[in-house]
Amino acid sequence: MARPIRLRVLTGKLDFAVLAGKLNFAVLAGKLDLPVLAGKLDIAVLVLAEKLDFAGLAEKLDFAISAEKIVFAVSAGKLDFAVSAEKLDFAGFGRKLDLAVSAEKRDFTVSAEKLDLPVLARTLDFAGFDGKTRFCGFSGKTQFCGFGGKT
Repeated sequence: MARPIRLRVLTGKLDFAVLAGKLNFAVLAGKLDLPVLAGKLDIAVLVLAEKLDFAGLAEKLDFAISAEKIVFAVSAGKLDFAVSAEKLDFAGFGRKLDLAVSAEKRDFTVSAEKLDLPVLARTLDFAGFDGKTRFCGFSGKTQFCGFGGKT
């Protein structure tokens, strides 16, 4: 499991699979495919592309992304990110999730101890399976399903 992951992407196509130790890089490219095995991951990526696919196994994930489509699958202790995108599909399995997103459509499935979610969006579908969930939604249409002791 990686310690910190920092990912900043302005993108077209980015495929990331990280199980990892230490990675430092900045990239300007049309397509980036990167599987990494390391201990500390620190990524600042400036990529102009059209798809972002990220699968990360890390304790802490911190990133800001501006993209058309983002697909995120993360197993982590702490996830913190802000995203502006048309579509965001997110499946997170971590202890803490801090998420501020401006997007048209978002599908969220989260298994976590703590979820902090301030959202500006038209449609939000959320299914949370945890003991403690905090949710703040600022949108025209919001759908929320919380399965936990505190919602």
